[in-house]
Amino acid sequence: MKMSGWYKVKRSEKTKELMRDPKAWVLACQIAYRAKWSDCFSVHGLEPNQALIGDHKSCGLSAREYRTAKHKLKKYGISTFNPTSKGTVATLIDTDVFGVYDERPDKQGDTPETSQRQAGDKPETTNKKGKKGNNGRKEEYTPDFLAFWAAYPRKVGKKGAYKAWKAAKDKPPIEKLIEIIEQQKAGEQWTKEGGQYIPHPSTWLNQGCWDDEAVEIIEPEIAHSRFE
Repeated sequence: MKMSGWYKVKRSEKTKELMRDPKAWVLACQIAYRAKWSDCFSVHGLEPNQALIGDHKSCGLSAREYRTAKHKLKKYGISTFNPTSKGTVATLIDTDVFGVYDERPDKQGDTPETSQRQAGDKPETTNKKGKKGNNGRKEEYTPDFLAFWAAYPRKVGKKGAYKAWKAAKDKPPIEKLIEIIEQQKAGEQWTKEGGQYIPHPSTWLNQGCWDDEAVEIIEPEIAHSRFE
């Protein structure tokens, strides 16, 4: 499969810290390189920000190095890992290390702005409210939203969820949101009757459900024989 797109390493404190750990850095770069960055079809059913990374051999690490690197990436809050029948699926949940693009990052700067419009150029369009239109271009989702979308179990109403995401100014950092979602996924409300009571992602965001009381996971009681 031909791979396209770009990812850029950010100069951040978290990047500096991660680069001090060569094995974890190698695994993080492998995930970023292999990750799906757009909404295009994935034969493995991957969401944006997710990568099928296989086993330690495919990452150039020993089994021990691979386990340690995964543990450290989870500890740093950079990635989560989910074992599947097809291999391990890694999800990038942090944007302080990698910036991702469908196109070359400096593409927009390749052509200087001019004061004169070339012949045949179409003027900017406006809607009835006077706002500039985007000439039909698809709105791009932010990496943090894509990480939220990958973690949230109910994949419905993506555009509405993104609108709610942008409106939710008081939401916690993405690492904390992922942690809260993982906790709520294990609760009775989200697991009973096949998950039909999981709220739509836009509803969850609009109602600030990250502030809901922590769910209590009740372990099933084991019946003991009266002869024990």
